[in-house]
Amino acid sequence: MNAIEVNKIRKVYNQRDVALDGVSFTIKEGESVVILGHNGSGKSTLFRTLTGFEEPTEGSVTLLGREVDPGKRRHLRETRKKVGMVFQAFGLIDNVSVFQNVLFGALGQVKFAPATYSLFASDALRTRAMECLDRVGLAHLSERRADRLSGGQKQRIAIARMLMQDPEIILADEPIASLDPKAGREVMDLLAEIAAERNITLLMILHQIPIAKRYADRFIALKNGEVYADGEVSVIDEDFETALFGNSGPKEEPPSDETPQPIEQEARKL
Repeated sequence: MNAIEVNKIRKVYNQRDVALDGVSFTIKEGESVVILGHNGSGKSTLFRTLTGFEEPTEGSVTLLGREVDPGKRRHLRETRKKVGMVFQAFGLIDNVSVFQNVLFGALGQVKFAPATYSLFASDALRTRAMECLDRVGLAHLSERRADRLSGGQKQRIAIARMLMQDPEIILADEPIASLDPKAGREVMDLLAEIAAERNITLLMILHQIPIAKRYADRFIALKNGEVYADGEVSVIDEDFETALFGNSGPKEEPPSDETPQPIEQEARKL
C-alpha cells in the first residue's frame, strides 16, 4: 500500500507565481525518503500541501488512503491524526514542563483539550507520555521546563510528543538545521531507528547530501517546482549535486496567502 500519493500537484500564488508545477510521486509504507532542492524549488510548499496547510491550485494529495482536503476540517483532522510532524523550530511551549509538552501530542485523540493537561490526564495517557520520553532517552527531564533544554534535547522532546500520536507517517522539515553536528546525528539516528522499528513512513526535507545518503533509501529532487529526479540515494554524485544546486542562486518561495499557524495552535484543532 502507498502511504503517500501526490498526483499532479500545481500551486500558484497571486495568479502568476508557480511554486509547484505538476508534481507527482508515490511513497510506499515504511519507506525513508528525502526531498532535495535549492531554496525556492518548492520543498516547503510541498510539505505545507501534504499537511493541508496549503490547498493545491490543481491536483490531489492522499495520505494513508485518505485525500487531504483543507476545506473539510473534520476530515483533515482525521487524516492528520496518524501524521507526525517534526520541525526545525521544535514547536515546544517553553513555559511548561517537558512532560506537559509530550502530553499535548495526544490532543488529536481526546474529546476535550483539558484531558491532555497534566493535572487531568488519565493514568493511561500519563504512562504513554513517560514511555515516549523514555524512548527518546529523556524521561529523567520530565519535570524540567522546555526553555531550559538544549537544542538537541528540545528536538528529542518534539519527537516524543510526535510519538504520542502513534503515527504511521513522519514528516520532518529540516529537523537538524538548527542543531550542531553531534546533536544532529543523534536526532537523525533516533528518527531512523524509530521509523525502522515501527515501520513508519519517513519523509524528510534535508539540505546536507551526506546526511540524506546516510538516512534515506530514496530521494526526490525538486527544481523550479518540478520533479527533477527520483531514485535511490546511492546514485547521487558531484555532477548531480552541481546540476541540482550549482546553477541557480538562492531565492525565497512566494509567500502564502495564509501563513501556517504555530504547531501548538494547529494541534488544538486536531
